[in-house]
Amino acid sequence: MSQPIGYRDLSPDDKAAVLALAMEAYRREKARTAVLPPVDPSCLLKPVERLIEAGNGVAAVRGGALLGFMAAARVPGLFGSVDGAYCPLFGHGMAQGVEGEVWQELYGRAADLWAGQKMYTHAITVFAGDAGLRNRLAYNGFGMRCADAIREAGGLERPLPDGSVRILESGPRLYECAAVIHRQHNEYYRRSPMFMPNADEDAMQEQADWSSGDNHHEWLAFRGERPIGLMRLGPQGENFVSRQPSVMNIKGAYVVEEERAGGIATRLLATVDSWAKDQGYKLLGVDYETINPLGSRYWERYFVPYTYSLVRRIDERIAAFR
Repeated sequence: MSQPIGYRDLSPDDKAAVLALAMEAYRREKARTAVLPPVDPSCLLKPVERLIEAGNGVAAVRGGALLGFMAAARVPGLFGSVDGAYCPLFGHGMAQGVEGEVWQELYGRAADLWAGQKMYTHAITVFAGDAGLRNRLAYNGFGMRCADAIREAGGLERPLPDGSVRILESGPRLYECAAVIHRQHNEYYRRSPMFMPNADEDAMQEQADWSSGDNHHEWLAFRGERPIGLMRLGPQGENFVSRQPSVMNIKGAYVVEEERAGGIATRLLATVDSWAKDQGYKLLGVDYETINPLGSRYWERYFVPYTYSLVRRIDERIAAFR
């Protein structure tokens, strides 16, 4: 007779087992999505330590062995005015063969812990290939919000030449043009169905701040002298996969509305794709909002999603009954 499954707080002693389960999940996803890069587990040692030390994790155990875990970091004002708990890719894991009911129990206990600390928005990033987990999240009130996707760098067919369109790498003399596009991009996300309340910002200052970053690059599309589109590249990724040294990431892209039917985005993408290949990067990554239908359709034409992030918002009035 097998021993019963027990539940307890996640502890620093679980670090090695947590790392093993996180890497097991990555290997399963890589088997489904071969383009993903190799990952050295050592890159997760410090992040896993910090996540466990935050004290917002629970574990499922049997006979002393870790079967599954879930942990989160506090994020002030996560997608709204209340604090939230964010559970990253390496913040949850389950041994193969463990029933889904164990995951449900883990989330129930973790959610109780998080809500008890007034973290009312819960966000969890999962691998795209784990449809069963996404389904369990949906049953717990989660909806999809954003995704990470990837493709091999190079090989994207360039559109036919258009003499009226120029693609130029940005520099100080073009910052004002870039700021015009960035301002429109920032405001775009306030529309339906995204409803993202992006604050107004000094677009010229944002442009200067972005351009001063290490290994940051930017290209602008012009029709005549008018800027009509922008695409940015940088090494920063949203997860441990996109932060691998073989990956360069798209960190912003926008084309003015009246030019979207003209293939401007694909001209920009072909330019950055070719540049990344020439610089020795093997992979090109992008993160995007799935709540932006226009953007989702575009990115999924050229990239393979490998993560989805799902979000649940708990009614904070429940605090009166706890």
